[in-house]
Amino acid sequence: MAKLREVAKRAWYFGSKYECAICGARTRTRKTYSFDVPVLRELDVVGGEYVSNDDCPICYANQRSRLLYAYLTNSIGIEKGWNVFHAAPELALYRYAFKHLDINYYPIDLSPERYLEIPGVQKVDITATPFPDQTFDLVLCNHVLEHIPDDGQAMRELRRILKPNGTALLQVPLGMRLSQTIEDPSVADAGERERRFGQFDHVRIYEQRDYLNRLRAAGFEVELIAAADVAGEDGIERYGLNRREQLVVARAGQVTKESGGADHRARSEPA
Repeated sequence: MAKLREVAKRAWYFGSKYECAICGARTRTRKTYSFDVPVLRELDVVGGEYVSNDDCPICYANQRSRLLYAYLTNSIGIEKGWNVFHAAPELALYRYAFKHLDINYYPIDLSPERYLEIPGVQKVDITATPFPDQTFDLVLCNHVLEHIPDDGQAMRELRRILKPNGTALLQVPLGMRLSQTIEDPSVADAGERERRFGQFDHVRIYEQRDYLNRLRAAGFEVELIAAADVAGEDGIERYGLNRREQLVVARAGQVTKESGGADHRARSEPA
């Protein structure tokens, strides 16, 4: 059924104006799913800004998922048997980066019913996952942590399930005009969240240095890689990347005293 839907969409949207670097679809139009919220412009939020005609109508890839795809295909040699953890899984990444690989793929979300075209999405809270320590070779958490009130616990949990030689890709919107992270988990009104944090279900906008320091406190070693270094100068245009966005690549480091240590509660094996 999913294959038939894709064939139908490719026929309906066919054109010569755009070509998706992930699914290869040639289309006459693209979708706009971002919103021009004033706070995102005022704080110069990279990774959350309004971008028109950005989303492929076939695989739904946008700038953010295309950056991860470029890194996965150009910089990581995903090996047979790898365990891959994917929070809020993007269809384009599932279908074109993971689906046909001989790996153990674990897509998770609090609302798995939203993922009609991705099989096996488990209902999992990233602040308390059911997986044993050091399970995953690759962890993807793309624009999720800004939704989580206890982001420190979520970071520690992602660090706990990452193998010592594993890689975590942990993107969030970053306010480039901020001197400190702005957050207030007590704000429950959707309109107020949008006004202050740029989206109805966000609880903060991160300042870059603070975000990296939070990851380090959770036990990660962190590297920032510019989009041009991920895809090359030619790849910026080919993939349709945001030149200003940097990829946050994290690896298992030492857990600091402030982080409270890893959570070593007994866990079940992955389902």
